Amino acid sequence: MPLDDLLDDTRPVAAPDREVLARSRAEVLSALDASLVRQARLVRRRRHRRLALGAVAAASATVIGVGILTTHDSTPPTAGEQPLQRTPSTTVVTPHFRTVAQVTRAAGAAAGTDLGSAPYWKVVTDYHSLSCTETTCTPFNGHRVAWTGIGRKGVLEDTQFGEGDRPSLPAGTVTIAGNTMSWPEANRHRWTSSELSSLVADGGGDKPGRAPSSWYVFKNTGDLLAESPASAQMRKQLWQMLGHVPGVRLVGNVTDHEGRHGWQLKLSMPSYGTQSYIVDPDSGTLLESRVQMPGEVATWATYLSAGPASSAPAATE
Repeated sequence: MPLDDLLDDTRPVAAPDREVLARSRAEVLSALDASLVRQARLVRRRRHRRLALGAVAAASATVIGVGILTTHDSTPPTAGEQPLQRTPSTTVVTPHFRTVAQVTRAAGAAAGTDLGSAPYWKVVTDYHSLSCTETTCTPFNGHRVAWTGIGRKGVLEDTQFGEGDRPSLPAGTVTIAGNTMSWPEANRHRWTSSELSSLVADGGGDKPGRAPSSWYVFKNTGDLLAESPASAQMRKQLWQMLGHVPGVRLVGNVTDHEGRHGWQLKLSMPSYGTQSYIVDPDSGTLLESRVQMPGEVATWATYLSAGPASSAPAATE
């Protein structure tokens, strides 16, 4: 039979029963829902896989561009329904770090700021500290600017000093493996991890009533990363050392007292307290340090800037 005749003979079809239509519609919607669930699971798995790969690669690239695709729907919205966004958008997200090592590797891979031939290294800090007597401690806020002199004396300004009082600082030096030298000399040299460990080691030793050595290693390493003009290579090694201090854990993404986002690394010791740092892995800088001693008000130092400076104000001895 020709195809046209066959179509003519079979075209008349009785309308399906309403119950059959409803049941069929429910089956179709159920199948569609199951398909969407499977697709969502696949998307989540792929997204988790991408995030994990991004975190592992964070040491060499700390920002990942992610394209966000929007759904295009040709069906007109019903009354009271907002139309879907039809313009594709792109956002940049910071990798989600899951371990201390991922944060310190990323921070160590950042270029940082080089001292170069500048005569001073300038660090600007807001801080919250305690003024203590034998019986009580009173919290206070302060602001400090330190110009570390390179081959010359430096200068210190602090709101706790008298008006116009700017004491001088000794020329900036560093002692590594028993040798004292200027920062430019230290930065030109490639140090082993063993040699640099002497720079952050605890010189007091373990004694009754004293915090373990790791407490002081954590503090000394953080101080250097926050305020010294160490070279990019030396900073990379210091970040590795900070990540290897026993007991350090990753708290998560937090904000400092300036509202800047960073990743908090914390070291807690029973009976001694807690130290923590907020790290910006993108720039390789330490944004803030915090200390909480048992039974005391928390103190902190927020590092607003650190870098080379061509001049400094005159000291007032």
